[in-house]
Amino acid sequence: MKSLGKSGTFFCVILAIDLLLAGCYAYIFMKIRQKNDYVAEANANALSEVEKKDSLKSVKDTVAETVQERGKIDTYFIPKDGVVAFLNSVQELATLNKLEMKIISVGIAPSAASDALEIVKINLEGVGVWADAYRMLALLELMPTGISVERANVEQVTGAVAPASTGKSSQKTPASSAPQWKLTLDVSVLKLK
Repeated sequence: MKSLGKSGTFFCVILAIDLLLAGCYAYIFMKIRQKNDYVAEANANALSEVEKKDSLKSVKDTVAETVQERGKIDTYFIPKDGVVAFLNSVQELATLNKLEMKIISVGIAPSAASDALEIVKINLEGVGVWADAYRMLALLELMPTGISVERANVEQVTGAVAPASTGKSSQKTPASSAPQWKLTLDVSVLKLK
């Protein structure tokens, strides 16, 4: 090959320098791209952590703000060890309503709605005058717990009369002449496990 001459040599040197610079630019571009990918991933992780932290703070704030409401909701259920206390409150309610109330049976069944709840099934029988039996049923439904009356049966007890009046009765007819009514109830109440 003949010598390229001065301009050919100059052209080859410039071409070599251009190829070297192109290689350097490619190398620098790849490094910048790697840094950008790393920064983007770090930024995404940081945003994710900030969102988690904000979400956790929001949940903590909501829990703190709803203390009273959750307290009210908790009264909707019988506490874990509160079945006896609940039955005593039903007995007391019956006594206040001048009913002779007996608890026939109490059973506990699992709740289909939640694993944290059970259903307490109670069978009650009471005897008293009509107004007292009706008031007992109405007050039982108004108790703060989630009570559900599944069956209510009120029937007149033949030949029975109410016990002697204590003077506190506000009925128009004397209690001794009022017919007696038998109140039979099957109720269900939600209880915490």
